[in-house]
Amino acid sequence: MPAASGRSRHLPLHRFRHAVLKAIEPAEYVTYFYFERPRRFLRRPVPISIGVESSWVVRDSSGQSILSGTPSPHGSVSPALSLVGQRVLTAQLHPPSSFVLTFASTCTLEIFVSDGAFESFSIPEANVYV
Repeated sequence: MPAASGRSRHLPLHRFRHAVLKAIEPAEYVTYFYFERPRRFLRRPVPISIGVESSWVVRDSSGQSILSGTPSPHGSVSPALSLVGQRVLTAQLHPPSSFVLTFASTCTLEIFVSDGAFESFSIPEANVYV
């Protein structure tokens, strides 16, 4: 990943496996994806989020784009709301350009890294800013 060349191999994508998407919140310059990791033992569920300032796309099980943004969504987030409550099955790094979260419904969320001077995405709970 261009902006994260030294850190790309160390992205904590494992933290998203088995996490449940709780909300999608677009803002003016960033779109937030809020997740909750499953609780372990008697601990409370752990929140984790991705703030995207670059491009992203949600695809259905056939690979068709149902929602995308750069960073704000192009259109209503309604088509992607079916992902809320879905569990992440896999998280894969596709260097140098993106990473993909695959949900139990086989829908995917792909987040792209931009070559620009601005941050592409962040995972604040893991202190990752790319």
